[in-house]
Amino acid sequence: MNIEGNLTHVETLPLGFNIALARFVMSQAEQDAIFSYCEDIWPQVTNERYQGLIRFDLAGTYIDEQFEVVGVYEINTNGPECIALDIVASQSVFGYESNYTKRVVEVMRCNLEGKVAFFPGMISSLKQTYFKQCKSFLEGEWPDLDVITSQDDLHAYDHIWRWGDCRSEGETHYTPKEMQVLRDLGDRVVAPYYDNIQDDPGFKGRLPGVRRLTDIAEHELVSGKINYVLKPLNGSSGNGVIVGRFYDDHAWQQEVQKLKGAQNYGVSPFLEHPLVQHQNEKYVFDLCISFFARGSALTPIGYFSRFHQDHLFNGKMNVAQGAFISSFSSFQE
Repeated sequence: MNIEGNLTHVETLPLGFNIALARFVMSQAEQDAIFSYCEDIWPQVTNERYQGLIRFDLAGTYIDEQFEVVGVYEINTNGPECIALDIVASQSVFGYESNYTKRVVEVMRCNLEGKVAFFPGMISSLKQTYFKQCKSFLEGEWPDLDVITSQDDLHAYDHIWRWGDCRSEGETHYTPKEMQVLRDLGDRVVAPYYDNIQDDPGFKGRLPGVRRLTDIAEHELVSGKINYVLKPLNGSSGNGVIVGRFYDDHAWQQEVQKLKGAQNYGVSPFLEHPLVQHQNEKYVFDLCISFFARGSALTPIGYFSRFHQDHLFNGKMNVAQGAFISSFSSFQE
């Protein structure tokens, strides 16, 4: 993958998100290999009833100047957060160009038959910031889509496209009444009720290499500091994530002991992020690639990357932890 544009030209969006006027360009061979990797992983964790947007957050490396995936550290089902950033950047950043959200709408219209409602959580950040821009864009691109703001109206629809975290524990963007209605609607909801698939009991498996903290002996955790990441299963924004190799031995042992018996924590293998140099600055980055999933079948949407200055990186690749995002790119059929 090669960088097209200027990584140092970064614009700040509402809520403090930073987006660069640069993007990675994939070769066909890189694209085919990444698709194949995601298509192999997805059936291991999903169920056949699933439908909705998903985003693979991937770590990789360069081999003979080609990007190759070394692992997935999260599969995120809150794809609309990407759409919001893309829409706002398209409307507010001079020189920003993207067909990412148009691709999302195109694919969803092809896959969702019947009446579709778009339902943002009433206490979500979207309602406070991006709602008017997103509503206007989606209604322009998808005239048959109804934007609904009351849970009482949802039963009339064949599909409900939720926007925001919907968790029984941890951060949520829906009120308790809204959450109950979404759960009652079951498979009519586009995307499961949790933000990350490893949090959702409806899925049949976890990501490769991920185990519950309570399944690992304390001495194994302590001795494996450089290989492990401790992560709350219902967390968000990088909060509560503990990356072993960024702690000294004593501090790591203290963290392990504090979390002893915690049922809401998982243990993931540490995945090294690749490094790229641009205009005398070194950055670590990941690759976030989106699909629309129906059961085990994946339709490609697009991708972006998150970048972090190497000398400031704390092991958490998240915009809430200082990363900025590239411009969005779309795949065309």
